[in-house]
Amino acid sequence: MPTPLRTLLLVVTLTPAAAAQTGFNWVKIGNPGNAPDPVDSHGAVDYEYYMSTTEVTNAQYAGFLNEVDPTGANALRLWNSSMGSC
Repeated sequence: MPTPLRTLLLVVTLTPAAAAQTGFNWVKIGNPGNAPDPVDSHGAVDYEYYMSTTEVTNAQYAGFLNEVDPTGANALRLWNSSMGSC
C-alpha cells in the first residue's frame, strides 16, 4: 500500500521583514477583530498571519526552522516532538 501523501502549508506569525527572508512565497491572512462563526464560535482571529502559497516539503520546513530559530530555542513554538513521528 502506498504511503499517504502529507501536505504541509506553512502558517506562521512573522513580521513582514522576517517573512521576506525565509525564501517562501507568502500571503497575508487575517481580519483582526473579525467575529467568530455564530453557529460553532470558530474562526475569530485577532491577529494577522502569513501562509505559504505552495506546499512545503519536510526539508524546506527544516530549513525554515533553522532560518528563523538558529539556536533551536523554539521560542516561536513552530516545532514539537510529535512532528518527528509523522
